Amino acid sequence: MAEEAKALQIVNQLKAELARVRVANGFHTDFGADVRTELSETPIPAAARCTVVLLGLQAAEDNVVAVEGVIEIALPSGQANAMATIYRGADDIERLHREGKVAVLLGFQNARILGTDLAAFDRFHQAGVRVAGLAHAGHNAFADSSRPQDGVAERHGGLSELGRQAVARFNDLGVLIDVSQLTPAALKQTVELSRVPVVATHSNARALVDNSRNLSDGELDLIKAKGGVVLVTPFKPYLRAPDDAWRAKIARLRAEFGLPEQFAVANEGSDALDAPTRERFHDALKQNEQPATLSDLVDHLDYIARRIGVEHVGIGSDFDHGAGVTGFDSEADAANVTAELLRRGYTREQVAAIWGGNFLRVLRAAEAGRRQG
Repeated sequence: MAEEAKALQIVNQLKAELARVRVANGFHTDFGADVRTELSETPIPAAARCTVVLLGLQAAEDNVVAVEGVIEIALPSGQANAMATIYRGADDIERLHREGKVAVLLGFQNARILGTDLAAFDRFHQAGVRVAGLAHAGHNAFADSSRPQDGVAERHGGLSELGRQAVARFNDLGVLIDVSQLTPAALKQTVELSRVPVVATHSNARALVDNSRNLSDGELDLIKAKGGVVLVTPFKPYLRAPDDAWRAKIARLRAEFGLPEQFAVANEGSDALDAPTRERFHDALKQNEQPATLSDLVDHLDYIARRIGVEHVGIGSDFDHGAGVTGFDSEADAANVTAELLRRGYTREQVAAIWGGNFLRVLRAAEAGRRQG
């Protein structure tokens, strides 16, 4: 327990550091205890040995110059710096775990910051990025988003030519491709073009909740066929279908902020608000969230495991971007997830795979697929 407390303390220090970066630069960061390499005797998963830091860079192209500063501040000084190391290769996580340290796996979410310059991504890779997704909210020059912000469902019919080149470049660099946030067409094209397995780092089952951010059975099947993994996320709107009373309440709230009352996702269109108003709107949404629980999360995991196999599912997060459910509200509640999985009949070996083994497998596959030179 002392080791778990130490690891979580480091995680919290990292969160505080990156929160300041986000406010100053308009970056989005995410944290999660997404990779675990063993179970303790209890049986409860070991402490958070990997903190996934997703840099969802939403700003203009000139903000790319700030990447070195973002990476540098990701590892604070003092004890946390001695205990946390940026992941560089597939063997780092287990080695750092044995050393009692925290591995920080840097991810990239949203190619908008690259403008149309794919070569600029190499700077992120050199700084340590090893997981990358092409889209977030809104289309960009590389790919269509499952959450369009301009009223246009698709701009490229999936991936643009630049997006297709990006898939090849990520493969060449050994970067694991994240297909969460893409449209069905963009996901299908990415999976077909990739030479190695892909990951959906924060997606749930659309068969259970019909939300454009969730994955259809067909998309799940594509990810399985490529050998990939889907990490379920404790994000309430993707876990439980909204009832009529809640939708009416959110429609009134949206109207108060000058947004259309009709919506697919509660925060739809909020990117158009100025920063202070957008923050107040998101705070108001937080106070009026549709409730969801750990049981809802594991229902989605169960569905995906039955559909495509336990070896293709894992646990994601999104804790710094509105996620968290009753029973799994932060990485500190990870033991509750393990207890629920065991209660539902998953074996210790399956729980270990769900908590990290499956994700480590695709990380290694992406690294093994890189091209030298």
